[in-house]
Amino acid sequence: MSIHGEGLTAQMVERSHTGRIRARNEDACVIAPEDGLAILADGMGGSLPEM
Repeated sequence: MSIHGEGLTAQMVERSHTGRIRARNEDACVIAPEDGLAILADGMGGSLPEM
């Protein structure tokens, strides 16, 4: 996806991985070039529970 602005062009892709602990991917990404937005929410897929 490409976003073009005044003197700026950004190319973006999204890729995610479940991590080493969890079975479900908790990451989220939205790329909306028509609105000039790229939003990333990093889940807790690789974190260990507190002991």
